[in-house]
Amino acid sequence: MTVYAKKPTPMYSPNCVIAALCMALFLPLSTTAATPRTEVLLSSNAATMHEQQKPDPDMDSLRAWLQGDFDTKEQIRHDSTARYAKLAIREFSQEGMDGLWFTFTLYADPDTTAPFQTLVLQVHRVEDGMIEVIQYDQAESGQKLKRRFGCEWYLQFSGKGFGGGTHGYACAATAGGAYSTTEVDIRSFGIKYWLRNYTSDRLLADGIRQTPLLFMRSTP
Repeated sequence: MTVYAKKPTPMYSPNCVIAALCMALFLPLSTTAATPRTEVLLSSNAATMHEQQKPDPDMDSLRAWLQGDFDTKEQIRHDSTARYAKLAIREFSQEGMDGLWFTFTLYADPDTTAPFQTLVLQVHRVEDGMIEVIQYDQAESGQKLKRRFGCEWYLQFSGKGFGGGTHGYACAATAGGAYSTTEVDIRSFGIKYWLRNYTSDRLLADGIRQTPLLFMRSTP
């Protein structure tokens, strides 16, 4: 009896080859999709940290221009309705937190040493051409800061200064009224600051004054 050798089966049939190609093409996508969320977030955070390490001339300028001591003496010389006020802004370190951190203390009444407004500011870039300043109520030593939601300033550099302020009506009024708005213009030589409180009917309740305070730098 003649015995014929069985024709060997190809290791990879056409269908297997196609399947293997499909796996090779789509496996990376499947692997990415299956990556735990924590790993994706860690990768995203690493990219963010890398971006934050890039030079940012605007943030460097804002950092230098924002801190210092300021007063309205020059404004009083040219505006008989203006009154004396002073502003002290100091940078401090907030370990483990992003951005630049400052204390913001405004004295609007020359007859008292009590500040009119005390805040903590967190300054960071949110996108190209936009810097966000988050406000916190100043806390006692050892206590957590309380964020003032809706009171964020959004600043853009005009080529001469950083201008902007709050958006909308969500910032709770600091004294009287239902909500407050703030406009600022920060330059190398001083800061224009305009805080206004409004009623729920959007009528002006009070504020520092009807026009902005012009704080000129009193110390280098």
